[in-house]
Amino acid sequence: MSVLAANDVPVALGSALPVDLSEKQSGDIAWADAALAEATCSTIRGFCHRPITSYPVETDIDPGASVTDRDQAEFAFGRFVDDWMREEFVGEEGGVRGCRHPVEGLR
Repeated sequence: MSVLAANDVPVALGSALPVDLSEKQSGDIAWADAALAEATCSTIRGFCHRPITSYPVETDIDPGASVTDRDQAEFAFGRFVDDWMREEFVGEEGGVRGCRHPVEGLR
């Protein structure tokens, strides 16, 4: 962009841009160059996280909540599954028992 702002049009862009940019075009390119320098590259997760955390009341989330990294999420999910399996499959004596809510065909 700064090359364009200096009115030095690359050969590849020659057919799309005039050789001599007007003062307004040069100014617009300089503005775009500065704006792009401020741009943030992110994932869809990061993109969604910004507005959600900016409006916690509207999105009904805890204002102090934070996004976990992959390892933390896998650990939390594994812990959740382990707790659920113990609740569903371990009897009061500690032995394995049948599921309280059996899925059809898995008996």
